[in-house]
Amino acid sequence: MAPIESTTSELKYPHFFSELPNRQLWRCNICPGQPWSKHWVAVRHEGSQRHTYEIRRLDSIDVHQPAPNDLLLSGAESQLPRDTRYDPDDVSAIISARTLSHFPVADDVLGPVPSAPSVDSAPSLAEETLPDDDPMQIYNDWGGLLGPTRPECPTAELPLDGTVGMDSDVEAVLPPPAAPQGNVKGPDLTTLHDPSKLSENTRHAPEYIKQLFGEQDWWPWLDKESCLMDIMGAFPRALFSESKLEATKWFAERAAGHQAAGLKPTTHEGQLGNLYTTCNLQRIIEDEFSNPLGARWLHEVDANLAGPMARGADGKDYYVDEIALANLDDMGRVGPVMVRRWFRRGGELVARVNPLLVHHDGRHFLVDERKKSTLVVPLSAFLLSVEDLDSPQIQAHYNLPSPSAVEEALISDDPRILLAKWKKPSHNPWRDRAAGKQVLALPMWLYCDDTSGNSSKKWNKHNSILLMLAGLPRHLAQLLYNIHFICTSNLAAPLEMMEDLSVKLWETGIEVWDSLTQEKILVITWVLAFLGDNPMASEFESHIGMSGKCFCRICKVKGADEKNRDAGAAGARARLKEFMMAGEPRTKADTLHDLDAQLQRALQGAPSALDEMARESGSKDKYFEHFVAQLRQEANHVRDTLKGKAVPEGSTRAEQVKAALCEFWDAMIPESVVNPTLSILDFDLNQDSLFEVLHVILLGVLKYFWRDAVSRQSEEGKNKLKTRLSSFDVSGLGIAPLRGHTLVQYAGSLVGRDFRTVLQAAPAVLQGMVPDECYEAWLALCRLAPLMFQPVIKNLSEYSVALEHAITNFMAATTLWTTQWFNKPKFHLFLHLLGHIRRFGPAALYSTEGFESYNLVIRLRSIHSNRHAPSDDIAENFSFCMQFIIS
Repeated sequence: MAPIESTTSELKYPHFFSELPNRQLWRCNICPGQPWSKHWVAVRHEGSQRHTYEIRRLDSIDVHQPAPNDLLLSGAESQLPRDTRYDPDDVSAIISARTLSHFPVADDVLGPVPSAPSVDSAPSLAEETLPDDDPMQIYNDWGGLLGPTRPECPTAELPLDGTVGMDSDVEAVLPPPAAPQGNVKGPDLTTLHDPSKLSENTRHAPEYIKQLFGEQDWWPWLDKESCLMDIMGAFPRALFSESKLEATKWFAERAAGHQAAGLKPTTHEGQLGNLYTTCNLQRIIEDEFSNPLGARWLHEVDANLAGPMARGADGKDYYVDEIALANLDDMGRVGPVMVRRWFRRGGELVARVNPLLVHHDGRHFLVDERKKSTLVVPLSAFLLSVEDLDSPQIQAHYNLPSPSAVEEALISDDPRILLAKWKKPSHNPWRDRAAGKQVLALPMWLYCDDTSGNSSKKWNKHNSILLMLAGLPRHLAQLLYNIHFICTSNLAAPLEMMEDLSVKLWETGIEVWDSLTQEKILVITWVLAFLGDNPMASEFESHIGMSGKCFCRICKVKGADEKNRDAGAAGARARLKEFMMAGEPRTKADTLHDLDAQLQRALQGAPSALDEMARESGSKDKYFEHFVAQLRQEANHVRDTLKGKAVPEGSTRAEQVKAALCEFWDAMIPESVVNPTLSILDFDLNQDSLFEVLHVILLGVLKYFWRDAVSRQSEEGKNKLKTRLSSFDVSGLGIAPLRGHTLVQYAGSLVGRDFRTVLQAAPAVLQGMVPDECYEAWLALCRLAPLMFQPVIKNLSEYSVALEHAITNFMAATTLWTTQWFNKPKFHLFLHLLGHIRRFGPAALYSTEGFESYNLVIRLRSIHSNRHAPSDDIAENFSFCMQFIIS
């Protein structure tokens, strides 16, 4: 018979092809590496010799025989033929594949398979004839691997014992393959038995089984999972298209068991009228826990946030602000205590507790809150929890009142000071919410920054909010893997996007699966501190900014103040003295008070007076300004309406305007009109927005100094400075050789990593090239820098003394050079560095270089969006967290 050359308009065996109906494309499921093509190309391919060879190869594999011992794999010495795919240059090897009538298939993987009738004649082949076929060849038998996909195959039920003999009238037929999912039509040729179990059955099968049932379309990879794992190495900077994301989701659902993979982004309409899309914070936390991977924390933050409970070895839960029975010392003294805070000391979990005193009537407890009475008790010393002490038998045995009988607290030894009322419940509310699950605290670093959504120099501002878990070790804290995207928008302001996040924090906890304890737990999320550059930090704190009179967002120091200072040299000295000292701290309560005063003034009909109030107090809320603008517009409208009208007797025009504005406010304005971050519990942005090394030192003071040093040089001096930089010995510094020309020629366009190298080379290259006073200031800065960048503090007391002296020396050297530098507010922020390190740890722990690097990832998503709804597009792109699946 002559070779087949298809001229028909229909496929002879369409079940061997997959179809994309919406695009009218077809792809062969038999031949590996086939692209999607038009229907007429698929018809022509079906009649090709290559297609016939591949069908014969598959149909020659006998699934009914067990694997002979001599064909089992044995590492690299396997006798199994390696090549089971089509090679156009070796046709004879493909034809001879039909002689492999006993291809090994493991019964323990596939399950029992009914035996097939034996045929003594020549091996039968499927499909059409080829020029080099044996004249005695039998065709269209379809007895091998493709048997279940035989066209028009009759079906019948098999006997219960799963066997069919030679004399049976019922032909043994395997179930038809499962229908594919989605829009792709065609059979799943890898499924011979139960489609839902085949993937799991072959997961731990020998390699040749995986090759046999691997997905042909992913050659040269073994399967789709291997392909995805190979191409995803550049995450997160690799840009994924929607089709790639869909493929990755498929991989997660099939291989990793994430049936609902993704962060499920949600679109919100802010109170300022802008739309923005956020990723699901709850899902981020769930994925973090399912992934097997300071002083504020210890003393300041609410104990229910720092660590609400601890579980003992006996399985009992001890919550803060609850009574427990514990060993109080090494002498075996046992007594009731009030648990106040859990923390670690020397690797052991311990609790700070207040002893409980029994009232003289024997029916009430008194909490001893005197500082000298406070004890530290390890978890192993706890004996009974509050649930045990609720038992009347336990109370009678230890002669103790009920845990609910705590009425007062002793706070001082002074007998004139009255006892304080104890208002907390006997059982911590988190105990009821947890319902037996462990409750853990999860502090986070909150970050916000603006970046351009364009690849060009044209600025396309996108405000982005990111977060990172605050408990990570330092070597993991700066990895992009651990930075989580929340939202971005080119329309909504940062504070407007915080509306949704501020509501979700610290509500009822998030139930997650803990990969370490292998159980469900309850997580309380809270913000440890805010990270960002100085303008963004001021905006989040409702601060007027560093260009205002009250330029410091942390304290109430003032800059130029002609009203309250003397003129001339006396006023300059007073200003300098105030600049060199940390002033009275700003607090969230002060900010809320200032904003409320501004609101009341606006409701009185004078919205224009708010600018002056903001200058004097330093409190300026950009979120609040949106509603003030509406009040100003309404006030102008009311005044225009009342023009020419008589004023009622007993009233004034100002009272009429005030009444109209109050009515407008009650009807149109939402309940909360101030910065949403001010509503986050136990989070004071004025004190919890940190000294940021990158923008204060590298892109701040060091940039000022370096530009000054370069600008002082003549052309000959610049060439000399370039030579010194290029010849600077960097051995031992762990950095690349310095590019002198770049560092000097482009001194005004350097970035953070450039200034890091300048900081290390400056003492050697600037000597003799700048005035002595300038050089001394450089040396003072270079002595201060190693202390600021120190990653670990072993002795806080000694470190604090050294850092304080270094800061003082630097400020003094700068003053001796010129006090004009103190027109730059960033110099004042050095005075707050030590306080932040004491409360939050080394400055290197909360540097923002990692977040700044993440801007590129966001920019790539913006560039490849359609720009119609970038907030939604970018959130959708980030919604599927591939790092949780891969890890």
